[in-house]
Amino acid sequence: MSLGLATYESNPDHRSSPLLTLTPRGQESLARVTDRAAAVHHTLFADIPDEEIRTTRASLRRLLAALDREEGPTGKR
Repeated sequence: MSLGLATYESNPDHRSSPLLTLTPRGQESLARVTDRAAAVHHTLFADIPDEEIRTTRASLRRLLAALDREEGPTGKR
């Protein structure tokens, strides 16, 4: 079943690996999801100072980098 959100197109850089691209309908759907996510994020973070959000993001990036060094980027499963 196809929802018509994406399509495969030829890949000029790699003939055996087609490119998956959004159709106009897919682009509209992604825009709606992105707009909704932005609104939710704004609501969730409205009471948290910007500096605290920046500090938390930096801490999470350091934690993820440490995990990548320990387990590799795909993790040990």
